[in-house]
Amino acid sequence: MSNQDPKFILQQIENYALWAQEIATQNDLCGILMNWQKRAAFERVLEVLGQNIKRLPADLVQHHPSLPWQTWVNAGDQVSTSTDGIDYASLWKTAAKESPGLLTAVRQMLADLKTTPPF
Repeated sequence: MSNQDPKFILQQIENYALWAQEIATQNDLCGILMNWQKRAAFERVLEVLGQNIKRLPADLVQHHPSLPWQTWVNAGDQVSTSTDGIDYASLWKTAAKESPGLLTAVRQMLADLKTTPPF
């Protein structure tokens, strides 16, 4: 399976969104910030999640305009490119509030890909 395959990318997004949700729901913001290992894991999860969302084909993204795709991309970009500091409160809020909707949509997208015949 190619790493450019939409199914592969969606599976990666599902995994990383689940991990973002777990980190955010199992830890308050202070707990993440006070533990360098949790903070590093949180940053990496958001970075990879944002990068995978960037790799999604445009038609998949356009079929789900209600999802905050750009919010996730911005979160990943903030972690990977920030030189002025990271707004952890905003990242934690995104992970805690937006992960369930992203997971639901990505799981539906994966199910749709299974039932759609290849061209």
